[in-house]
Amino acid sequence: MNIQRKLCGAVAVLLLIATTGCIPGITWLPDSSGFVYIAGKDGQNLVHFDLAKKTQHTIVSDRRLQTVWPAVSPDGKSVAVARLNRDKDKGDTLQLLMYDLIGKSKKQSKDFPLPQAGKPGNANEQISTELFWGPPENKIVVSISTSPPKVGIYDVKTDQLKILKDASAIAFAGRPTRPDGKGFVVAKWRDKGCAGLSLVDWDGKERPIAVKPPIGNDNNKKDMLAWPFLFTSSWQGAKAVLSYSDARLEIDTDKLEGKFDSFGSGEPNGENLVRQQFTFPGSQSVIRIVDWTKHVNSGEDHMSRLEMLDPRQKRTQMLMENEKGKVLFPSPDGKLVAIRCVGDDKKPGDPQVVILVIDETGQVLAKVKVQD
Repeated sequence: MNIQRKLCGAVAVLLLIATTGCIPGITWLPDSSGFVYIAGKDGQNLVHFDLAKKTQHTIVSDRRLQTVWPAVSPDGKSVAVARLNRDKDKGDTLQLLMYDLIGKSKKQSKDFPLPQAGKPGNANEQISTELFWGPPENKIVVSISTSPPKVGIYDVKTDQLKILKDASAIAFAGRPTRPDGKGFVVAKWRDKGCAGLSLVDWDGKERPIAVKPPIGNDNNKKDMLAWPFLFTSSWQGAKAVLSYSDARLEIDTDKLEGKFDSFGSGEPNGENLVRQQFTFPGSQSVIRIVDWTKHVNSGEDHMSRLEMLDPRQKRTQMLMENEKGKVLFPSPDGKLVAIRCVGDDKKPGDPQVVILVIDETGQVLAKVKVQD
């Protein structure tokens, strides 16, 4: 497979990755009543969307926020983000901030030194964070996109942060942590690329995961692990699964073993590439993103199609087809999917980023215009 070629339909998403290091994520509340996300030209706004009321409000606006993926506490009452403080004399520090859904500050961590975050005071360097809260309830995993990247383990109770160098958290179905809370998965980096995987416990002890065939210099495997949110992923007990149109990675975190498999995509048209999909547990309907290339006289248009598949009736319904990059974020109860659609600035007046909420019948329950 050639992932870079096959990601052509997600060009807008990849452009955003190039500038921020990550795709701004959507984090559902545990009861699936709504979600939080980052918005604003500079990523300064932490926003809560209430699904029942169909309303959104800004929890906090802070131009020093350096978070693209906010964390929600296991009880759904708190949201965590990170602030990067840059000082040309003292170097960079990281601070974690916790709020309730209304915007009341609940906790501010101390400032933690961020070793090797780049040249002191280098404001041009793009550094972002992704946060994942538990389980357990007192631990937050912080993935920091420095070069090379690093991962922090924050203890909410003791206000302590442990740093793992040359690592980035890999989120399967929105979280790097095992469902039982016994550690989390990271990618280990070397020479600006993923060189291996490890399971990390809450004391920061790393246990290597043996991957077969080895990752080596295979850029396709590196890309898949660098951008796992673009693909289909899940936790199946202690096993983490990441899959694409014609590739699958299964990681057994009990046995510390990983296996890559390649196979035929099964799509009748080789130009149609199923990048990400989610199966609704209740109806077995499938919502999926199909990327493809439209050949035109002036060159190529990279298209992305959102569609619903009813496997029982063997019927496919197209919900949307355009040049916007799309990423799926299923709700915890499995009844809804939020889709973040990222524009490419080609159509003036067209909202560049919108979030759709769709149920298992394909009905759009909400269309959220992401704040500029």
